Amino acid sequence: MAVFAQDQGGFAPNVSDQDLNPLVRGLLATVPADVDNATHDGARANADISRVEVVDLTFWGVAWRGMGAVMSLDADLASPHGKVESDMGLDNVAVKWPRTGRFYDPVAPAEFVDFAGIGDRVPDAPRPAVALADHIAETGTAPVSAFTELVDLLLGLDGVLYATDAAAEDEDPVIDPDGCAWIAGGLERFVTNHDHFGEEVTFESVADVMRTAIAGGRLAEQQMRWLDGRLAALKDDNGSAPAWDFSRIELIVLARFYRRCADRGFAVYADF
Repeated sequence: MAVFAQDQGGFAPNVSDQDLNPLVRGLLATVPADVDNATHDGARANADISRVEVVDLTFWGVAWRGMGAVMSLDADLASPHGKVESDMGLDNVAVKWPRTGRFYDPVAPAEFVDFAGIGDRVPDAPRPAVALADHIAETGTAPVSAFTELVDLLLGLDGVLYATDAAAEDEDPVIDPDGCAWIAGGLERFVTNHDHFGEEVTFESVADVMRTAIAGGRLAEQQMRWLDGRLAALKDDNGSAPAWDFSRIELIVLARFYRRCADRGFAVYADF
């Protein structure tokens, strides 16, 4: 049973700039008329990423024409969820789909070049969101250890970002493009529904958002019991809840990683 897992073929609510808080509005960039938008095929893969790229991102259905060049990840940029590291924990690596040989070929980081530079565009952007976006831009990889429990809760399954279902069937631990779209859609719907609960995403606010979403649906009582069981299972032996401390912008960045993979026909390899 899941609350935010229904696939609606791409999530694009009707939200205007005025509906967004000032921090999110700061992410909306104006594009000079003389800047060309590179395509996402071979031309983008071979692009000179030292120049400014202009691409499309969508935040709450608002097209963000973002400008940014690849930035190196600051080794000292810490996150409350742990430092962004590519050599430990769970990485979701964008790979070409389908596999043509024995191994999956990683996607060129240039496909994610526009993720870089959020910190320059929005000085008040949360540092973990900046670190995540810059890491994706630099490597084409999302370090997702911190998000696994949250994503599992939202989508109603276990081991989603580990590609557990595929591994259980003796297949490669890979999330195909349709699976990426499903993950992105769930995150996008959650982030939008969290708007009334503020920018900080905690265990308590996640529970409130999910209860609100369930209350208006059919089988609400049955779903509420399911949710209470899932929430209780996440607490430790002392009854303490996980110390989740995300931001909506951080989850937007994560959702856009999977949306980018889905839109361009990439898969995601679970490397751990």
